[in-house]
Amino acid sequence: MWYIKYEFRHKDCKYLPKADELKVVLYSQTLSHYIKDGVLHVSAIHTVEGDTKNVQEYLDYLRTISLRFERMSHNTVFTQSTMSTNMKYYTAVYNPFLFFFKPVKHTGNIEYGEIMSWEKSHLQKLMLAMSENEETDYFKLLSLKQVSLKNIFMMKAVEKITDKQRELFEFAKNNGYYEYPRKINLKDVALHFKIDHTTAHEILRRAENNLIRGIM
Repeated sequence: MWYIKYEFRHKDCKYLPKADELKVVLYSQTLSHYIKDGVLHVSAIHTVEGDTKNVQEYLDYLRTISLRFERMSHNTVFTQSTMSTNMKYYTAVYNPFLFFFKPVKHTGNIEYGEIMSWEKSHLQKLMLAMSENEETDYFKLLSLKQVSLKNIFMMKAVEKITDKQRELFEFAKNNGYYEYPRKINLKDVALHFKIDHTTAHEILRRAENNLIRGIM
């Protein structure tokens, strides 16, 4: 299996400028795509991380640019969007021979992607389309190599995490609770959500346990 990792920014991106403006991080996982009457339709799951108010504003923005929009949780949505211009580029990206095995990450003013294919040639065509796209501002190839699937991390089924667990976990993660040294402590988490210390600890432990079960 061949693998590519890259950094990218293009002027006609619907997602990155608004994410940069609101200082949120967007993870976009493509699930399916097809062309009908010359228009590309893409279905994807988007997860937004950041300040609660800014996350909501970004989700509201996603609703306005999407053909279809389904809320999955407080920060995750399922959308269908369309593209009808710059089709040479978009058909190279949304190629049935490419596997979007990890979400594309939009943060700051850069898009980070990792894509796989059975054939190296399909990834080379993708690189060419990205670097020569007239809308491209920046492209950097980080890696192009043949890899063993056992060395590629794939998330196993994760037990359902409640919205409250996800909310506390993301707040803790985004504010440095899991960094060393910690930037905030459990008391800070509890105060933010106006709950007691014991409850915050229990919710975080349940979230952590569910996440660990999904990767071990």
